[in-house]
Amino acid sequence: MHRTGFFFACLLAFVPTIVGCEEEQEITPSTSFIEVSQPVQDDLVFEPHVIDFGIITGGKRSSTGVNITNTSDATISVLGAESDCGCVTTPTQALPVELAPGEDTQFDILANPASRDLGVTQRTLRISVELGEFQQAVYSLPIVMDVVAPLIDIVPMAINAQSGLTSTTLTVVCPIEIRDQIPSKIKWDGNYPILDVPRERSGDRAVVSIQVDLNGLPNGRHELVLFGHVISLHR
Repeated sequence: MHRTGFFFACLLAFVPTIVGCEEEQEITPSTSFIEVSQPVQDDLVFEPHVIDFGIITGGKRSSTGVNITNTSDATISVLGAESDCGCVTTPTQALPVELAPGEDTQFDILANPASRDLGVTQRTLRISVELGEFQQAVYSLPIVMDVVAPLIDIVPMAINAQSGLTSTTLTVVCPIEIRDQIPSKIKWDGNYPILDVPRERSGDRAVVSIQVDLNGLPNGRHELVLFGHVISLHR
């Protein structure tokens, strides 16, 4: 009897120690990440499934929209979107955004391929979302564009107008039929519309130099729109 009583006394003394250890343990939540290659899920619906810009002229901008609908019964946060190529960008002010059940959002995708990157180009847009408190996912949307050579090509597409520089020269390559429509001098803040290129062309190309007057160009970043081409100016 004494030995049995001693055994139970030791056991009762030991039990609180075990319980106390369990109460002191802390569980640190971990965020799980999901890589989704097929962007049609129960939680989100993407339209379109493939971002197809079609035929784009190299050196010119093109845009298209992407729509995301929350078809789940919980709020989902769209954190951001980025592509694997600098030629495709998304407006930073559109994201992040929270979508309640049934809500949707739309943002534009901008493409500005270089005139040297000709042919069919395939890229990927990666959209990061938060599905729950500790669960994030990355959805991948294919991007397709067919870049063709421009009727008018302008070099350079960016001008670093250092202090004191009053003029610079652009080189224009165009169909020979419109060579006489290209001005020899322009102002940095002028309005220069897209030239009327005849459908019937000989195929011959002409090289024309344009002197750009930079007088009055203030400090900062500016854009010169020349025949549909956007040329960056920085002083």
